[in-house]
Amino acid sequence: MSMLYISYLLKNTSPAISIKNVHDVTIFKTDEESVKKKRLSKRQEVHWDMYSFETDEFHGKSVKIRNCRRCYIYILLPITNVHISGCYDCTIVLGVVGGVTSIENSSGSKIITCSRNLQIRNCSDMGLNVLVNTPPLFLSDNFNIIIGPYNSFYSSLKRHLTLAKLSTKENYWNEPLFYEPIHLFANFENKNQLMEEFRKRSFSEQPLQSFIPFSIPVVLSGNTNHNPVKLPERYQDALERNNVSLRMYMEKFAQKHKLHKGYGTKHRVQQLFEEWLIESGNMNQILVLVKLQTQTKQL
Repeated sequence: MSMLYISYLLKNTSPAISIKNVHDVTIFKTDEESVKKKRLSKRQEVHWDMYSFETDEFHGKSVKIRNCRRCYIYILLPITNVHISGCYDCTIVLGVVGGVTSIENSSGSKIITCSRNLQIRNCSDMGLNVLVNTPPLFLSDNFNIIIGPYNSFYSSLKRHLTLAKLSTKENYWNEPLFYEPIHLFANFENKNQLMEEFRKRSFSEQPLQSFIPFSIPVVLSGNTNHNPVKLPERYQDALERNNVSLRMYMEKFAQKHKLHKGYGTKHRVQQLFEEWLIESGNMNQILVLVKLQTQTKQL
C-alpha cells in the first residue's frame, strides 16, 4: 500500500461539526428539501432532550462523531468527510459521504453509509453495510470487522448520491486493502502465513443469513423508494430467502397463538415487541422516533 494513497485519503478537510460525548440518545439530521421545500423557522425546529432535528446545519460539511455510547445517529445528508472515533454500541447511519469515512478506536457498533473512501483503524466487533467507490483501507490493528453491501435507502438518497457524484455501480466493499505492520512478522519464517491470518481476523464478509434490509424509521420527501445500489447476486438471493423465511415465521407465529390473519397477528406482535422494548430499555428510542414522524408529517 503506497503512502501516496494514504496521504490522499488523509488530505486536509473543511472545518468539522462535532457530535461528541452523548449517551443513550437519538439524533437525526437531514436537509430542508427532504422535509419541505421551504426553510424551517426557528420556531418550527424541534429540540427534545433525547432528540434533535435540524435541517441544513451539516449540509456539505465535515462531521466528527466522538465518544458516543448506545446512540442512534442518523445524518441523512451529503457530507464532505466523516470521522468516527471512540464510539461504542452505536448505530450510525450516514447519508452520502463525498470524501472519506474514517472510523477508529470504536467497537460494538453498526455503520451504514455510501462513501467514496473508507478507513478503519483500531476497531473491533463492528458491522458495516456500505457502498464504497474505492477499496476500504484497514490501518493498524483491527479485529472482527464484518462488512456487507449497502442494505438501506431513504427518500432523498438518489438526489444526494448525484450531488456527491458517487457511483452506485462501483462497490468495493469486499476488496479491502491492508496497511499491515510488516515489522511484527519480519523475523518469522512463516511471515506470509501470519500476515494472512492477520487479514482474516481483521475482516470478513457478512454472512448471507444475516443480510436483511435496514429500515430508516422516518419517511422523508423524495423519489427513492428502494435501494439503488445493485447487490451481488448471492446477497440478492439471500435477501429473497430471508424475506420468505420471515413470512413463514409470521404464519407459524399466527398459528401458534391461534390468531386470525391481519389485525390479530399484527396486534400480538406489537404487544410482544412493546414488552421487549420495556424490558430492554429501548422504549425511549421508539417514543423519540414517533415524535419525529409526527413532526415531519406536520411540516
